[in-house]
Amino acid sequence: MRMDSNVEMSWKVFCGDHQTTLTALFLLRCHRDNIATEQEQATEFRKHLGRGIKLLNGMQKRLNIASLIESAISDQKPS
Repeated sequence: MRMDSNVEMSWKVFCGDHQTTLTALFLLRCHRDNIATEQEQATEFRKHLGRGIKLLNGMQKRLNIASLIESAISDQKPS
């Protein structure tokens, strides 16, 4: 999958106060999936980010942050 974007964002801005936790979770997932090199990890992160953006984009009916949070808390499987 290829994602082209003109938006650049630092990891700290992207994660805010959660950067240590999110980094650890991502690296744990990479370890579990035998994704070892930095290049492979970068590719995997782009794929993961792309899937998340597509998922959020498909949630047109959820137009505000409260309903998005409610969905994240209550949904156990994709809708």
